[in-house]
Amino acid sequence: MQAIPTRSIDTTAERHFAEILKEHMVDELKYVEAEFNTKVKAIITDAASDCRKARSLLVEEYPHVVSLDCFAHQVHNDILHLCSHAVHVVMQLTHDESQVACFIESDVL
Repeated sequence: MQAIPTRSIDTTAERHFAEILKEHMVDELKYVEAEFNTKVKAIITDAASDCRKARSLLVEEYPHVVSLDCFAHQVHNDILHLCSHAVHVVMQLTHDESQVACFIESDVL
């Protein structure tokens, strides 16, 4: 099995409805299968609700495709959540925002 990154599609001018994203996914699935003469086994996106729904719609049409959340996005989101929680705790302990700024600059960054 081989991971094949697909083409980038600029969707900034489009509404990010699941149905529209699903159509982009179908187009890419067809492109990859034709271009690389292979069957797509899995699709990975971030965990945003519109992407999850789009993957769900895709799997209804292509039940052999496994739908996964991107692990890197999940780790990134968890680290951001942890850092924001740590800053909140430090602020509660110090009651001094200047000490929090020093903590962030010296220990986090």
